[in-house]
Amino acid sequence: MLSPVLIPSQADKHKYHLDHYRRICRWHKANASVYNLSRILDRENYLDTLALIFGVLAIFFWPVPYAGLAVSIIGLAIGFVVRRQRKSSIATAGIILSCVGLLLTLVNLKVGILGVLLRKYFNN
Repeated sequence: MLSPVLIPSQADKHKYHLDHYRRICRWHKANASVYNLSRILDRENYLDTLALIFGVLAIFFWPVPYAGLAVSIIGLAIGFVVRRQRKSSIATAGIILSCVGLLLTLVNLKVGILGVLLRKYFNN
């Protein structure tokens, strides 16, 4: 079987793509801190990432009243501790999500208590 021979236009295309790829790799190496997850998960920023994680969990756990309440309060506490130390947009997002989760959890808790009371009242 014969190996394919690159005609000059294909060889030039191949060389261009290879050069382009190398330039992109050099640029990413120079700007690694922008695209690297270690910037988010380093020792200084792990608390604000944790506040964000608890905020997202609060949004998912609001249908379970006591779990949602605990996760929301933990997320708020961590978020406010981080905001007190330094201004962090990740911590602010965690605080906002925890507040939304706490609000949804409290509404769910009140609706559940109201449903139990109404069921008890109308069954008697």
